[in-house]
Amino acid sequence: SLNRPNAGACAADCINTPDCNLWVWCGAASGCMSGGSNNWVYDLGKYRQCWLKGKQHAACSLLQARCGALHCGQDQ
Repeated sequence: SLNRPNAGACAADCINTPDCNLWVWCGAASGCMSGGSNNWVYDLGKYRQCWLKGKQHAACSLLQARCGALHCGQDQ
């Protein structure tokens, strides 16, 4: 993951990264929740972290995170 000050910086990284389809950024100072199913926990280490995903069907996997997809609805 990358440390970015805001969601816009994370989105810009995705736009400028070949094969990036989705970005995920945690802006909650209390951390974002990760885990899945019934095991969600707050992780303070995720604050201001940015993840760039390149899988075609990538998903936003953190609660309280901001996410954005590139090329929605376009054939790739």
